[in-house]
Amino acid sequence: MMFDRKILIIDDKEINHSYSSKLLIKQFSAEDKLLVDCFDTYQNLWVKKEGRLVPIKDLSSYKYVFIHDSYDNPMFLTEERQNIQVLFDEDAIFVLFSGEKEESTSPCKQDGGYYTIKRSQFFNNFPVFLESFTYSTEENLDFLFNSNLKPKRRRLEQLAECVLKYSEVSIAYATASKEFVEMLDLCGYSASKEKVIRRILEDEIDFYEVLDELKN
Repeated sequence: MMFDRKILIIDDKEINHSYSSKLLIKQFSAEDKLLVDCFDTYQNLWVKKEGRLVPIKDLSSYKYVFIHDSYDNPMFLTEERQNIQVLFDEDAIFVLFSGEKEESTSPCKQDGGYYTIKRSQFFNNFPVFLESFTYSTEENLDFLFNSNLKPKRRRLEQLAECVLKYSEVSIAYATASKEFVEMLDLCGYSASKEKVIRRILEDEIDFYEVLDELKN
């Protein structure tokens, strides 16, 4: 797992509620549970004092912040959301979810700097969103919105693009790159990668055919 930050979920729905965060987390592996903190309310995170929000725990470890935004009983008023954002690091990403939100296939930031997502979509796609951190540390919200995306496939395509550019220098340079080695590891060739590279360099197998096979 490449993810070095944590995910915060604030959701007041109980485990017996359809698509509740508690039910979602119950299905996680022990390793994945370490990445996510889930609270019913903000009261364990910050307090309101004299019109200001004051953190009562370190919030800098959170990269992603998901907040239930009920239409009938919102946890925070619209004007409070900007005050919440300043409690976290500048690169933190904020997402509002509820059953009333529209479903979307791509992340789109709304006014105030928050993304929005339908609760069922959040619930169903969150495991793949977590899986994406196995392959990359970059912002991965696409996987939360588009269930057709596959984290491993995307990583292989990114690596293949780099390796293909290296091949313009030479095949030897491309096969010696860390990107090509990572592709071999991801595709199950960890024990035999030196043999594969040697066969390519000795023209026993075609480099571009191997690259295409690994990518797909």
